[in-house]
Amino acid sequence: MPEEKKTNSTSKRLFGQRPLRSWRLWGLILLITYSLLGFLGAPYIIKSQLIKKTPELIDRQLSVNEVQLNPFALSLTIEGISLADLDDVELVGLDRLHVNFEASSLFRWAWTFSEISFSQPRFNLRIDESGAPSFADILKGDDATVPEQTKDTNTEDAAMPRLVIQLFQVSGGQFKFEDRSIATPYNQSIDPLNFKLVDFSTLPDKEGPYGIHVELPGGGLVRWQGEVSVNPLRSEGNLELSALPLNTAWRYVQDQLRFSLDSGSLSGKLDYNFYMGGSGPEFSANGIQLGLDSVAIRDKTHKENDLEFPKISLSGGRFNLRQQTVHFDEFAIEGGKIDTFMKDDGTLHLAELFTPLETTSSQKTETTVEAEQTAQDVNDETENKSLKNTAPEKTVPWLFELDRALINAFNIRFIDRTTEPDAEIRLDDISIAVTDITNQTDDRFGLNASLKLNDEGLLKITGEVGAIAPMADLSLDIKTIPLSEFQVYLNQATNIGLVSGNASLKGNFLFNESEKDANIKLSGQLGISDFVSENRMVGGKVASWKTLTLDGIDLKLQPNKLDIDSITLDRLHGRIAIAKDGEINVASLVKTSDTPPPVKEETAAKQPAEPFPMSVGVVSLKNAAVSFTDSTVKPRFSSRLNKVKGSIKGLSSENLARADVDISGRIDDYATLLVTGQINPLSENLYTDLKLKFSNYDMVSLTPYTGRYIGNAIDKGRMSFDLNYLVSEKDLKGENKVLLNQFTLGKTIESKDAVNLPIGLAIAL
Repeated sequence: MPEEKKTNSTSKRLFGQRPLRSWRLWGLILLITYSLLGFLGAPYIIKSQLIKKTPELIDRQLSVNEVQLNPFALSLTIEGISLADLDDVELVGLDRLHVNFEASSLFRWAWTFSEISFSQPRFNLRIDESGAPSFADILKGDDATVPEQTKDTNTEDAAMPRLVIQLFQVSGGQFKFEDRSIATPYNQSIDPLNFKLVDFSTLPDKEGPYGIHVELPGGGLVRWQGEVSVNPLRSEGNLELSALPLNTAWRYVQDQLRFSLDSGSLSGKLDYNFYMGGSGPEFSANGIQLGLDSVAIRDKTHKENDLEFPKISLSGGRFNLRQQTVHFDEFAIEGGKIDTFMKDDGTLHLAELFTPLETTSSQKTETTVEAEQTAQDVNDETENKSLKNTAPEKTVPWLFELDRALINAFNIRFIDRTTEPDAEIRLDDISIAVTDITNQTDDRFGLNASLKLNDEGLLKITGEVGAIAPMADLSLDIKTIPLSEFQVYLNQATNIGLVSGNASLKGNFLFNESEKDANIKLSGQLGISDFVSENRMVGGKVASWKTLTLDGIDLKLQPNKLDIDSITLDRLHGRIAIAKDGEINVASLVKTSDTPPPVKEETAAKQPAEPFPMSVGVVSLKNAAVSFTDSTVKPRFSSRLNKVKGSIKGLSSENLARADVDISGRIDDYATLLVTGQINPLSENLYTDLKLKFSNYDMVSLTPYTGRYIGNAIDKGRMSFDLNYLVSEKDLKGENKVLLNQFTLGKTIESKDAVNLPIGLAIAL
């Protein structure tokens, strides 16, 4: 009995432990198998299948150095991935891909990854001579293999997969771009590209931080960081651009541009908030700042820069998509210059500089033609649907606001090559401030501007301007504009030389644009001081004055009218000279052309242009003088009309208007001259009724003429005369009274021009 019990207990112990040992054995076997498949089998299969299937799918070779799979950590690492293009140049490459899957996905009911990281990813985009990318065949193949029903499937209501990525990271990325389809092939490399996204999730109301860091060639830097949520789609953060070189973009389009962008960088930053709601996207941005630094633009045929902008800034910006508002605190240009010219044919170089070069090609590629036709068909179909299915909606206009726009210490140099020699105009120290700028109808902006013209002239402008509708209400203050700088504009048609003179203007300028035309009004005071002119052909001064003042100017255009309260001319000095050859200096002031004027074709009779209505209250002369010199006689004859003063009152272009004349002066300090009467030189129908009274002229001064034409000198004599001339339209009536007192001829003067008549006897009788 004891042996039987012992045997049974032993049997139970043996049979009871075998199942336990079997499960352990099978577990060990499964563990070993799982480990072998995970660590060895799966990596081999993944690597071999990737290398084998890639050529079948995209006709390109893929190389993979190593695949590592940790079945316990649920992580996958692939190293040394490189996809070669058809010419064996790398298209896409990657040093290391690491994916770590979390078993907690079973509890979260979401695909959960603790890490997805790409180390040293590379992408090489190349465009060949035809304009197609090197992988164009892949794109075409993908499009052809997609079933039509798949293309038209509406996926808007598809459920978003539940996804959680605790860390998504791209480090040390590189993007290479090459375009050989343009005249000057373009090559550019951007690296490193860094991107980091933490706690990304498609679960409702889950946000995660992200960060993008890109270093651009030439020192540019892009930083983008913030929070992002996918369900719902929402993001907020900030974007910062630092010293992005403009030359990089210019090099790509340089063959289409006439100018070279030798230097310049772009910087900026903003804080933004984006939300995709049920009623549409909502986007707002604050703290917007943009800046351009050290911009230099040069005509490709020039050595020096045509435009320089040390600093351009736009600051204090706010943008709201839903409210349709854009607001900036300030736009500023600090320093800089424009150096430009007008060509011989009248073309402005600056306008031509920014006109794209015309590029022509013999024919378009088939791909381009097909793409254009497809795009046109889509546009036509969309437009037809829109016309049929939608009714026109009222669009809410955007509101643009700029608190102030500033330009400081700016210089402009302009050369006019249509003149001989070239005319140079320099505008220095330009300062402009415009405030309260908006795009609202009838809004007015404050304007304050000043500049210096050719180192001497000063211009100041203050007032208000408007853009919608265009208007201006400005106060003008222009001082000491040097007239001699505009000499070249007189050279072509005249021999007038502007030796000196300064122009000034103080007044108001009004401009309003209506539906029919523009109303323009200029009022104020115009002055020209210290003026001296000469005859550049024969030499010598022609006219000069101390001050010429036009006061109470009231100029209106549409309807046209010019009213001037008074014109005052102080210390006028005119010079009339006859040279030995009989040439009169004032007669040669206007150049004559040897080329006959073109014959005008006979056309239908046109209505004559209406005269410009004008009126001048009073024209005043103060201390005027006119000198006369005649070198055709010997000795040379000289006379001087001086101490001229007086006025002309009531000048007007109206036909029935009459201006009163009252002018007096002295000839050679002894004889007196008095002019009185009425004139109307501004009207179509000429009217003159003048009386000239000339008294006590010493006739001895006329000896040069009597010696030449009579053959005798004058010993003594006084001359006086009264002249009365009336001109009305085409009728002339004159009355002349001449008195010679004690007129006595003197000694005989030999002259070949003297007449052989008994002049002495006639005078005695």
